[in-house]
Amino acid sequence: MTKVGPFELIDVPSLSEPRMLLALQPWVDVGSVGTMALTFLEETFGGQPVGELTRPGYFYDFTRYRPTLFRREGKREVSVPNTRLHHARDKDGRDWLLLHALEPHANGDEYTEGIIDLCRHFKVSEYMLIGAMYAPVPHTRPPVASGGASDEAMLERLRNAGVRESNYEGPTTILASVTTEAEKLG
Repeated sequence: MTKVGPFELIDVPSLSEPRMLLALQPWVDVGSVGTMALTFLEETFGGQPVGELTRPGYFYDFTRYRPTLFRREGKREVSVPNTRLHHARDKDGRDWLLLHALEPHANGDEYTEGIIDLCRHFKVSEYMLIGAMYAPVPHTRPPVASGGASDEAMLERLRNAGVRESNYEGPTTILASVTTEAEKLG
């Protein structure tokens, strides 16, 4: 096992310029869009768990994110809410780090640093977010996709795909801090 910031890594294969795709619950995962996208990639490309926070209670209030009690082979087990990292390799041989993140209730600076530590440790070549927000879009109109990029070429690719550049200002998630720090990595 390897420790990277607040994360513990297990059984990590050799990676080549991995991309990180992050989905954050609960606020920007309306309809579980981000969670389902990561799960789809894991199922399609044989994703495996490779890490999680060592002390999730340091970041999460378990009266808000409740642990779950379940039975496995007749024995009681508890699943504690956590931020979990999976690895998948797509059909073209590209490595993906898929981070199922939960919005922290405490110690957000250390949480942000931990994700950036993962990016450094794995030499992440691209950092991306996926999710969904509520919007007043009637069923008679197509939904609007918005996004952004720190790289002008990527921003142009998004525009060409019909993605509108976000001009949102207001309350945000921990991902704003993570993204700001990730941009500094290049």
